[in-house]
Amino acid sequence: MPVDGARSRNPHLAGAEWRRGRRHPGVNGSKLALPLATSREENVHVAIFDLDRTVTRIGTYSPFLLFAARRLNPLRLACVPLVLFAMAGYKLRLLSRKRLKETMHRLMLGNAVAQERMAAVACAFAAHTIASNIYPEARLLLDQERDSGAMVVIASAAHEFYLAPICHALGAQHVIGTRSTGLGPILRARINGENCYGKEKCRRIESFLAEHGLARETTHVRLFSDDYSDLPSLMFADEPVATNPSRKLLRSARRMNWTVVDWRR
Repeated sequence: MPVDGARSRNPHLAGAEWRRGRRHPGVNGSKLALPLATSREENVHVAIFDLDRTVTRIGTYSPFLLFAARRLNPLRLACVPLVLFAMAGYKLRLLSRKRLKETMHRLMLGNAVAQERMAAVACAFAAHTIASNIYPEARLLLDQERDSGAMVVIASAAHEFYLAPICHALGAQHVIGTRSTGLGPILRARINGENCYGKEKCRRIESFLAEHGLARETTHVRLFSDDYSDLPSLMFADEPVATNPSRKLLRSARRMNWTVVDWRR
């Protein structure tokens, strides 16, 4: 989905190259220049960023639920032990990731919330996230990709209803996230379709390109992620960049000679 109010840029580089020599903190604090995309003039360049622990320092779903519960119904904070119990069930493989997220939403926010109220809370959470949970290097890189002419997309397992305001604040033009079920003015806990995670995220990225008329053979995709679960999407990209990588992803990135950047202190 497009992010309302995001700055529009021409995604066609018309022969211009992605900026050479831009340097970003790399492994062990070294400076690492991201490789230049070498492609034909007609190519469209798409820069896709994961959100949690790639652009942000920590994950966003649990912090959002706590933030929203305090504002919508503080009594629901008493459900935190039940949330922890559900998370243990997921670790024991008794719950799917999708069912876990639906359960956490239902416990902390209720099964039905007015869209208008949730939108206000989501905007407040976005402001909080931008102020306290964004890597400065990620913010700079997002700006550089957009200003170079790339189409900037944030693709995340986060729910789109709170992901979109964060993306807008970061200047991303499009968002791909987990969709929630809504009925008129009511937002429900149930996920619409599949959780945007792992292979499903890659499928959503492919669908996004098709929906925007971007042929794969003339679209150059650079993708940034921290987690091994995004391996299908990283393999799909022309330029995979392991960003603040988990140990498992770092091993794969080194084996496949991918670019690695690490902004953790």
